[in-house]
Amino acid sequence: MRYKKWTFLLGAYTVLPKQEKAKYNTDALCRGVGNILFLLGASLMIGLLGEVMRIQTLMIVSGVLFTLLLIGSLIYLGDGSRFKKV
Repeated sequence: MRYKKWTFLLGAYTVLPKQEKAKYNTDALCRGVGNILFLLGASLMIGLLGEVMRIQTLMIVSGVLFTLLLIGSLIYLGDGSRFKKV
């Protein structure tokens, strides 16, 4: 996603007509979604580390971090005008 590959995984973007797709900055959209996916993956890796090391606090921190990142990313990406071309 981050390197402008696999854009077909962006469900709402994929079904747009070509005229609508032309209004969006694909590079910025892919970079934004890719960065969010990396952060969500990192928070899950923290949880995995907590599971392996049997540290309950680390697993809780991972769950809270994942939830906050998910809510934040929905707010960040929810505004469609952020990635529109000017």
